[in-house]
Amino acid sequence: MQNGIRLLRLTLPVLFVAFLVILGLSYTSNRRDDRSGDASRAVPPVRSNDKAQLVSYNFEDTQTIGGRVVSRIKAKQTVGFVSGWYELKDVVLTVYRESGTVYELAAPQAQFQVKSKEASLAGGVLVTSNDGLMVQTNEIRFDGNQLTNHMPVQFSIDRWKGQAGGVNVDVRQQMMRLSGQVTATLSPGSPGAGEPMTIEAREALFLRQQNRVNFDGDVTVRRRTDTVRSDKAFAQLDQNQKQLVALEGSGKVRAAMQGGLAAAAGTPSGGRKTLVAENFTTEFGPEGTIRALNVNGGPIPAQAVLDGPPVRTVTAQTFRALFEESQISELKAIGGMRLVESARTITARSGTVYFDRNTRQASSVVVDGDVRFVDPRLSGTSDRVNYDLVGGSVVLTAIPGGQPVVTTDGQTLKGDVISARLNEGVVRVTKNVSARIMPKSGGASASGTGVFPSAQVPVYVNSDTATLKRDGQTGYFKGNVRAWQDRNTLLGGDLLIQGQGDLIQSSDGVRLILYNTRGLQKSGPILGRGDKLMARKSEQKIDLTGNVQIDEEGRTLNAQQATFHFDNAHRIQKVESVGNVRLTESTTGRKGTGEAANYQVSDQIIILTGSPAVVTEPKGTLRGQQIVFDLARNKVDVRSGTNASENTYNPQ
Repeated sequence: MQNGIRLLRLTLPVLFVAFLVILGLSYTSNRRDDRSGDASRAVPPVRSNDKAQLVSYNFEDTQTIGGRVVSRIKAKQTVGFVSGWYELKDVVLTVYRESGTVYELAAPQAQFQVKSKEASLAGGVLVTSNDGLMVQTNEIRFDGNQLTNHMPVQFSIDRWKGQAGGVNVDVRQQMMRLSGQVTATLSPGSPGAGEPMTIEAREALFLRQQNRVNFDGDVTVRRRTDTVRSDKAFAQLDQNQKQLVALEGSGKVRAAMQGGLAAAAGTPSGGRKTLVAENFTTEFGPEGTIRALNVNGGPIPAQAVLDGPPVRTVTAQTFRALFEESQISELKAIGGMRLVESARTITARSGTVYFDRNTRQASSVVVDGDVRFVDPRLSGTSDRVNYDLVGGSVVLTAIPGGQPVVTTDGQTLKGDVISARLNEGVVRVTKNVSARIMPKSGGASASGTGVFPSAQVPVYVNSDTATLKRDGQTGYFKGNVRAWQDRNTLLGGDLLIQGQGDLIQSSDGVRLILYNTRGLQKSGPILGRGDKLMARKSEQKIDLTGNVQIDEEGRTLNAQQATFHFDNAHRIQKVESVGNVRLTESTTGRKGTGEAANYQVSDQIIILTGSPAVVTEPKGTLRGQQIVFDLARNKVDVRSGTNASENTYNPQ
């Protein structure tokens, strides 16, 4: 195009003037002129109000410089008029450049004014060159500086082809402006180098010196089924006109992508992606293939709408769409990202949406930096969240020194990694778990039970892992469990909470610290140990089984099983122990053995039973079926026993 415009700038004025001089000389010269004569033989109707004075037929002239042919002019008829206008019919102008480029201008009819250098060509004008320039139109005018018309034009410039509603070629500035709804198609630079790209606009300005084309007014860039719309855009080719190196646009940008910027024609794409922004840029890979599309927001953030189901809307300051094999593979959102999916929202500093290669739909999202995840039943904060859009699961992780936090059904969980299957209502936490279990309908709770007596105060739990299930209203904690409410504490290898404290279970070295004796004139706690713990709220009791040990104020009781019974205020009423019972008092030196023990906490009495039960202390030994420890009076009595002679107890 550059050489073509130079041709027009340098040769058109000179060529027409020289042509007219040649015409004047040719009427009396030996150049081929089959029929020349006066104007009475034929007066062209185009200049019917002008007087013809010279007519020539089958005119041909060749211009040379230093023996080199520089131009050739042919016309079947030429007519000169008194006004200074000349008319040519079936004219062909050929220009030969030193570089080897050949240009040809052909038209059925042409007119030229010597003084003003105005010219017009009509009847089907064709301008071509052997280096890739072609302009075809019905009429065109030339005023010495510009070639113009306002009618349909077809053009071909290097790799560009298309049509427009008008043309204006500035021969001085070496620019060509197309108007009237321009359609320009850029073909690939080489076979296999991507797909053709078509750009539509109200105007297009071709700047050959810069290898650039500017498009203005309702610009639409099309590649297969995908489009990018904007107010303005420009395309930049490399110096060899081989590869597209830049494509940028601004103003009301709207990019609609089916499965990529070069989705296969006729193939159902699915997963439509629409980007709305203020401007866009492109990144190119080898041979001009599009590698990425960048869109940027202005005062209003850019927006991406990802078709579903469900439909997902993402806003951010900048989006970067990456392509693999002409299909969109991921969409990066940078700066104040916000993803909305039905009633679910994710906000973060940045994030990336990944797309399935087969379905071309969004498959997962990874977001980073000050992440907040909000769902009707779950909310959380983290440094990073991985969201599986297909499976409906999220994974929250944090940088060293931080922990993700989620709240679900009133429960707050912290840990190094938190995963949630949203559709199933399952939340898992691994490593360094901290939980706050609130008494709330719809979720698991341990408050208002014998283990954790307050009905309004949350229970706190530390563990290695945790799993909460919404459907079963269960919470399961495993590994180094520590659960507490006020001063009541449970330690064990695991902890299961079901319903609103309907069931509490623990195993693997259970330890209990219970302060449920307030109001019973006791200051210290009751400590319990066992292999397993089970508590049912409806039964108002706690069962400890396996290697049970109960400690209280210098007193230790060992048994195979113990049951703590509570009143309606969740205070301990009594503790029943069975199976190889052993009772030791460090303050008195008493030791007792039996088959069962009943500790009536409110009365401060322990009844030891056996066949027989035996109590020894420095004062002697007692044997009987029931031996009563009166803790308040520091007395031991046998209620029913065998032969009294078996007792060696000395009350003195």
